[in-house]
This record gives sequence, structure tokens and C-alpha cells, in this order.
Amino acid sequence: MEKQKRAKPGTKGEGDYFRVEVRPKEEFTTFRYHDVGKPGEIQRLAGKRSSGSWA
Repeated sequence: MEKQKRAKPGTKGEGDYFRVEVRPKEEFTTFRYHDVGKPGEIQRLAGKRSSGSWA
């Protein structure tokens, strides 16, 4: 059984997306998208701080 590769961000989403910035991106070291709700509806962008915690 082969392991599936992770899709690159932005390659699976459809429709219009809006980015709402609540903190400056300089506060984060890494970003990751999370699907929220039904597939293809809402994506949440999470950021990892230099301390290692996610927001």
C-alpha cells in the first residue's frame, strides 16, 4: 500500500478565497492550510510561532 503524497497548498481548492489578516506575518515562521467544514468550502491558514506554538 503506497502512502499518498500531500497536495501543495492552493492546488485542490476551488472558488474564491479571501485572506483576513489578524496578526502580521512576521510573527510566524511557517504557515499551513487546514480544511474547515466540508471539502472545498473553507480553508483556515494557521501560523507557527518561533516558540513552536500554532495559532
